[in-house]
Amino acid sequence: MDIRPRIPVLLVDDRPENLTSLEVILNDMGLDLVSAQSGNEALRLSLHTDFAVVLMDVQMPEMNGFETAELMRENPKTREFPIIFVTAGMKEKYHVFRGYEAGAVDYLTKPIEAAVLRSKVRVFCELFNTRLKLKLKEESLEALVAKRTADLSKTAEELLQSKKHFQNLLESIISYVYTVTIENGQQVKKVHNAACESVSGFSLEEFESDRDLWYNITVPEDRMALLDATKRLMSEKKTVTLEHRISRSDGNQRWVATTMVPRQTIDGCLVSYDGIVVDITDRKRLEDQLVQAQKLESVGRLAGGVAHDFNNMLSVILGHVSLASENPCLSSSLQASLNEIRKAAERSTDLTRQLLAFARKQTIAPKVLDLNDTVSGMLKMLQRLIGEDILLIWKPTTHLWPIKMDTSQIDQILANLCVNARDAISDIGRITIETGNCSINDDFSVRNAGFVTGEYVCLAVSDDGCGMDKNTQAQIFEPFFTTKEIGKGTGLGLATLYGIIKQNGGFINVKSEPGTGTAFSIYIPRHTTGETPAQVKSAKESPQRGGETILLVEDEQAILNISTLLLRNQGYKVLAAKSPIEAMTLASKHANEIHLLLTDVIMPGMNGRDLANNLLAFCPKLKCLFMSGYTADIIAHHGVLDSGMHFIEKPFNLPNLANKVREVLDQ
Repeated sequence: MDIRPRIPVLLVDDRPENLTSLEVILNDMGLDLVSAQSGNEALRLSLHTDFAVVLMDVQMPEMNGFETAELMRENPKTREFPIIFVTAGMKEKYHVFRGYEAGAVDYLTKPIEAAVLRSKVRVFCELFNTRLKLKLKEESLEALVAKRTADLSKTAEELLQSKKHFQNLLESIISYVYTVTIENGQQVKKVHNAACESVSGFSLEEFESDRDLWYNITVPEDRMALLDATKRLMSEKKTVTLEHRISRSDGNQRWVATTMVPRQTIDGCLVSYDGIVVDITDRKRLEDQLVQAQKLESVGRLAGGVAHDFNNMLSVILGHVSLASENPCLSSSLQASLNEIRKAAERSTDLTRQLLAFARKQTIAPKVLDLNDTVSGMLKMLQRLIGEDILLIWKPTTHLWPIKMDTSQIDQILANLCVNARDAISDIGRITIETGNCSINDDFSVRNAGFVTGEYVCLAVSDDGCGMDKNTQAQIFEPFFTTKEIGKGTGLGLATLYGIIKQNGGFINVKSEPGTGTAFSIYIPRHTTGETPAQVKSAKESPQRGGETILLVEDEQAILNISTLLLRNQGYKVLAAKSPIEAMTLASKHANEIHLLLTDVIMPGMNGRDLANNLLAFCPKLKCLFMSGYTADIIAHHGVLDSGMHFIEKPFNLPNLANKVREVLDQ
């Protein structure tokens, strides 16, 4: 009977049906198939299991396949895992190149032949088996050496030979090792191996001339922990381990793990101890990234859980406020109260959108844009936002490359940065907005942490305000972190900005010093297709009217009622249906009258996209406008965010709804 362990293979895809398809193809190969439905889950699993190969989808919410692969490559534990990307959508050459840059060994696009996939997986499983056999041989050899050593008699000559062998072994490894000799309870001598220089940057001669050098290069905040660990080892005569930071000779801080092992005489007297120091900076960075990803995932779950119901309630509030405000008989006091209700509802809407943007679940409709045109159209609004005492300087570059992005997200980015810049300027000052084209090569991205190779359009916002210290800069993108007074900031502004940039495949760089101001540089990938940038349209302040017939479908009664009132108030004839079945019945009776279908996306029995397809069968000229209060990751699978589809996000007020309806009808 074959009792060999099954070879572990990791399958990563956010869609259960795709995982099932892979499992069916690989099921009879004798593999241990482990599934993960997100990048975060894949990272957690990979820290505990050595996988022969990783089959990973590219398009996943929160963290895509490229980002997950890059994090695996940064961790020594997972660096050697072979990664094969399997995708149905991202088939362009630049997607393939991006996959190999992220560290993949292969890039497969669907449909995939089962025989091809099985063949590729089999190759990496055979390599895994070979590595496993070599590892077992090494362990067997080490066990044999240990047994032989244990059998040696403890003569003086043999002890001396063992010491020389041990010293040679220590000199051959990259960890920094030192030995401290103890006499009468005092440290009298410290001997270091040559690896002290690779860890600390200081030479062996410097360590030998300064017995306290290791303590002195430990950052001041961690010195007490190092002293306490040493005292504990001296008193308890037990192995002690701690993690702390050191300042290298080049000024860079590194995290190290120090293990101190005591040596005692037969009667229990401490004669020396060995210290083994390992640089764990990369592990710490990976842990920080994982914690940040888990924070984002938690906020995303929270926001996604409340977004739908919250947006529906806000739609009802904003709709009734819009209708009530148009009553000419309102007293000024009632009108003022309605304005306050509207402002509170809009602030609640903004807060929900900020949470969703941070979690990368914001519903967006990307378009090819000329960033210069988009920013130019915002300058008057931004000047009003920052006030007249601050000079707003606009420096657009010529021949700017196009980008593909939702204009509302650019609005959010600039508004957040300009408000923060305004708050950092105590009296009068300047805020400068610039654009530019930027090509980042491999050499530059390696030398500069955070930069990613590729072609980008850069949007830079700088100010001459108070600036930030390093500790503040390290926390500015964390959710709910703020330096503002209570009640003057949610701590979501820069976290929102970070989520938006990541959602669009870009990155951000910050430069700031106390007293010298701050500069944010945002890099958005260049859009390389031949699409023409969309023209920036001026906002329509007053709601647009019409007289066409609209079939309105909404399963939430309160939303159905207020939407019906809003549309009828603008002159439209409305056929209101609370379910897709009721909508089909109304459409069959009024097939030649209906001009527009305005439908919720997610409803019991049938979703909005399927309803639209059914109605188009006997109303071929019917125009469709979809609406939803759900998060982008939920409604994306229903196809209403595809190019060419019309969509309005809940909550909406009267001008938003009326203008969007008019826009769709006029096309």
